[in-house]
Amino acid sequence: MTDSGSTEEGTVSSPGIGMRLCIAGISAKFPSVPNISTADLAQLMKNSSGQSADSGKLVILDTRPEEEYSISRIPGATRVDYTDEVNNILEAVPQLASIGSLFKWANENRPLVDEKGERTVYAHPYNAVY
Repeated sequence: MTDSGSTEEGTVSSPGIGMRLCIAGISAKFPSVPNISTADLAQLMKNSSGQSADSGKLVILDTRPEEEYSISRIPGATRVDYTDEVNNILEAVPQLASIGSLFKWANENRPLVDEKGERTVYAHPYNAVY
């Protein structure tokens, strides 16, 4: 979460109750995934600005609908549809195939198992259908 304060771009305010509840819910569901502030993200973006676009140092994914993404987005963000097929996501963000992710693991033909512990060849992002 962000704290109130000032940045080069202007004043930053704390998120409203709805956003705080959303962040708390996401944090509870994914406790090992850190939540970073907008100030920290801005610093990461500034630090990686000298890197080439395909360096894989910083990847910002935007999963909002196209209508929202087309109006405003973080510079350098890539829109992906989280319900899309894995191969389409990897085409949109090729650096995901080369970092330590489930997709890289699967692309290297390493073992995967399903909920029953049986071997599977599929690596799926979360989708209510699965």
